[in-house]
Amino acid sequence: MDIQRLCECLQAATSADAGTRKQAEAALMEGGNMNGFTPVLLRVACEESVDLVTRQMAAITFKNTVTRHWDPVAKDVQQASDGDKDVIREALMGGIVASPAQVQSQLVETARLIVYCDFPSQWPQLVPQLLQALESGDETRIHGALLVFRTVARKYEFRSDENERMEAEQVTGALMPRMLELAKHLMQSASSTKHIDMLRIILKSFVSLCYSSSPQTLVRDGSLVQWLQLALAALKLPVPTEGQPEDPDERAKWCWWKLKKWAMQVAVRFYSRHSSESVGQPRTQEEKAEAELWNEQCMVPFLEAFMEQAAALSQGAYISPRCTNLTLVFLTKCLSRGNAFAVMKPHIEALVLQVAFPLLAFNDSDAVLWEEDPQEYIRKGNDVIEEFYSDRNAAASFLQDVAEKRGKAAMPALMRQIVEIFKAHESATAVGNVPVQVARAMDGALLAVGSLSSYLRKKKQYKDSLEPMLQQYVLPCFQSQYGHLRAKACWVAGSFADLKFPEGVGVGRTFGAMMSATVNAMSDPEMPVRVEACMSARCFLEEVEDVSVLKPAVPQLLQSILQLMSQVEHEDLVVTIEALVDRLGEDIGPFAVELSQHLVTSYRRFITQEADEDGEDGVLSAYGCLRAMTTVLDSCGSLPWLYPNLEAVILPVVEGIVSQRDGSDTIDEGVELLTLLTYHGAKPSQACWAMWPHLVRIVQEVDAEHFESILAPMDNLISRDTEHFLSCKEPDYLQSCWDLAQWALDTGKGLSEDAMIPACELLNVVLQNCRGRVDHIVGPSLQLALTMATQAAPAFRLLKDACMRTVNNCVYYSPTLALGYLSQHGMLQATLQTLFVLMNAKKKGGAPAHFARNRDKKVLALALLGILGLGDQELPAEVASSLGIVFQGLVNSLSWLKDGMENAKLLEEDDGDSQDDYTTEDEDFDPSGEGELRDLDNTRALEREHRREEAEHLVEEASDDDLLAIFQDIDDLEDEVEGPLDDVDPFIMASELLRAMEAQHPQRLAALMGALQPVDMQRLQEVGMYADVRRKEIAERAQEKAKEAAKREAQAHAHGMHG
Repeated sequence: MDIQRLCECLQAATSADAGTRKQAEAALMEGGNMNGFTPVLLRVACEESVDLVTRQMAAITFKNTVTRHWDPVAKDVQQASDGDKDVIREALMGGIVASPAQVQSQLVETARLIVYCDFPSQWPQLVPQLLQALESGDETRIHGALLVFRTVARKYEFRSDENERMEAEQVTGALMPRMLELAKHLMQSASSTKHIDMLRIILKSFVSLCYSSSPQTLVRDGSLVQWLQLALAALKLPVPTEGQPEDPDERAKWCWWKLKKWAMQVAVRFYSRHSSESVGQPRTQEEKAEAELWNEQCMVPFLEAFMEQAAALSQGAYISPRCTNLTLVFLTKCLSRGNAFAVMKPHIEALVLQVAFPLLAFNDSDAVLWEEDPQEYIRKGNDVIEEFYSDRNAAASFLQDVAEKRGKAAMPALMRQIVEIFKAHESATAVGNVPVQVARAMDGALLAVGSLSSYLRKKKQYKDSLEPMLQQYVLPCFQSQYGHLRAKACWVAGSFADLKFPEGVGVGRTFGAMMSATVNAMSDPEMPVRVEACMSARCFLEEVEDVSVLKPAVPQLLQSILQLMSQVEHEDLVVTIEALVDRLGEDIGPFAVELSQHLVTSYRRFITQEADEDGEDGVLSAYGCLRAMTTVLDSCGSLPWLYPNLEAVILPVVEGIVSQRDGSDTIDEGVELLTLLTYHGAKPSQACWAMWPHLVRIVQEVDAEHFESILAPMDNLISRDTEHFLSCKEPDYLQSCWDLAQWALDTGKGLSEDAMIPACELLNVVLQNCRGRVDHIVGPSLQLALTMATQAAPAFRLLKDACMRTVNNCVYYSPTLALGYLSQHGMLQATLQTLFVLMNAKKKGGAPAHFARNRDKKVLALALLGILGLGDQELPAEVASSLGIVFQGLVNSLSWLKDGMENAKLLEEDDGDSQDDYTTEDEDFDPSGEGELRDLDNTRALEREHRREEAEHLVEEASDDDLLAIFQDIDDLEDEVEGPLDDVDPFIMASELLRAMEAQHPQRLAALMGALQPVDMQRLQEVGMYADVRRKEIAERAQEKAKEAAKREAQAHAHGMHG
């Protein structure tokens, strides 16, 4: 395409006529595949004789074409030719420094893409080009060069490997001396906005180069101190009052404030790297020198400069919100360091009362947003990124850190100020006329109290006054004429929902009043109040002791939340539903189907919105909807008659997730829903079975890492409808299981260990649930497991253990069949040796190195019991000669299983809520004037601490694998998931086996017992005693299950009568 034709296409691409525009865009897109096209685009973008609109369009098209065709790792895209790349790299720098801003910005972004791909190896001429422009004396060229240098510095901001560090050092050595000279010159003539902007770019680049670690070149040549002095001088530059934009948003982005922002970023970054509490010791001499330079020469001067900014702010001077934020961030950091706080201490009250605290108040910007765009007000108030840059959030964090670290220095004064505001608002409310400024100050005071809730409840002199404060000052705000105060009252009430009142946590008059007021606020006429009330309601739902008080309000609660969900996109609304469903448990039943329908509707809306906008909006809310559906299903697990209706609503969502050909970000959530649908209720429906092929496809075609989560619904389908699993031939589910396991355990697939272990577990599920009915897979399963155990990489220790667990399951399935197969194929001796090695391997403290989970110990014990139970005629010679080792292994495994079950129960005990069980002394404070200090009763706390120490003692010397196994067993106990081995007790079986051996094979028993050491004899006796305990527990469990079954049957009958 020649230049004339290209210019015509570029002009047509800006046409108002859609047809003309699309035709031109298609031609430009096609041109990107032709050699020579992209350099011509750059030429047009840089050609002064071409009109600016066409040049700008050429620059945009150039950037998009480079983005598509430059990156060598991009797939299915034709790469730009080496010749085109050479031409572009040679000409791009010259185009950037000579182009107007509208074109330059696009070219700089293109340079950034190429720098990330090609610099320095493919673009070595860039540094000489930069130096040439920097030394030209032409400010336009210098400014363009600085923009490109910024892209280079940014590439090394998070440099991690040695090669990148060396490259950064080379760039620093070549360019930073000239940058420093230029910056000093600009500081001397810092009057024009252009010079200020150039200084900003230089400091911004310096921050990038020093973000992870400073280039050692700067430390060795002594220039680092000059750079820090430069940043300090920029921070102290007086901002001219003339020329500042009138628009608040534009004023905040004015180049002078952006320069100060980056000067502040230098200080914040160096403090974080060298002065914060979490910093370790310097690793090199250069790092040590840099740390000493910062801490001894620079930190305090920077702190004094920040104090000057804070002083100006307290006197009413304008400081941009981001600079205010960074000022407070730096001051907050300095609270932890003695020499820094010594500078702050004389001014700490002023910093608290005159700088930080006033920022908490509701302001004009808040009011405008509240009135004109309440949804944006809600979004900003709950956006993590907004909070990170917020001056208000920084002020609240500063007050929190002052309270925790330097409380005696400033908290009494702050609390007096808060009480004064409380009383002023109370007086104004009493006469029925609350001025706007009083209401706004009250909003800030409430924010302060809520932010300090953790601190206040720990301090004895404040703690006893919290309930009177909530009654006297917070509860009346729920009736305020100002919506923002009603919203803040909801937030503060939620912040103290877990407070220990005289009646306890989650109970009492004040708790009830706050919860009632918060629930009522969910019907407030103003949306931000309703949203805040909904989020705070979750706090009360989690803490309320008597759930029955919620039941009358459930319909209104659900209606309010669901209505809000249709109006506002907010993840926390869904979290509140989760909390409500979780606390109500099966009492959510009457509302479960309708609630699920609303959640499905909301989920589909959020997913559609995300797809339409091609962004992240709505994705968190969509995840939240899936989690809430999970909570509903889990809560209704004991209401099986509901599941057909719930399945009809939820299963289409599951199918939509698991059937996507290219996978979905919500596969695990969809699979979890299917897990519950297949576990609860009657046996799995045919609609649930229809999900099986999708599950297999996900593992084999989408991502095998999902195999672990997919194993759960497969397990449920097999265990809860074994007949269908075995009898169905279209599809053949048994064959599908075997094929999937064989596929995953093929070393040629290159799967991770995590993706291969579930294949062994799937075989175990089949063997345990189909005992006596799948004899034909025992031999192949042994062959597959033992082959993988032999071929797996040495690092795949967990996979090898999983393979041996499958061997144990085969032996438990049929000792005769398994041992016979192994003996027939010459594998028995090697298998026994491997098993004995694994059984006897121990870690420090005597814990087993393998078969660590309780379920694994159980299967091992059952396998060994099966071997020991064989008659003399059935025992292969290799086994007969090793019965002593087998018997020793049985004693060990049963002893370990007994300890594991007892320890898991101990660790499962609830530590209780430890909040408010301790206080510390400080100055007295009583906002109501009526509070009296009370003595602390530590009995409950001491009991909990004793239990905690017992549990911790169990894990003190355990490895990560031990802990994983322990907590896995806790999860098993908490979930109470039924399995085919639940009614098989190895302790009782061992007791019966010993009695049978005593009667039938007394000589064998005598030989086995005689080989045991005294300590093992004692362990065997303990196991025998534990068998009696297990008989009693099993009988009690059977009675409980019978009662529960009768109760459920009655409920189901009543449901059928009323249905």
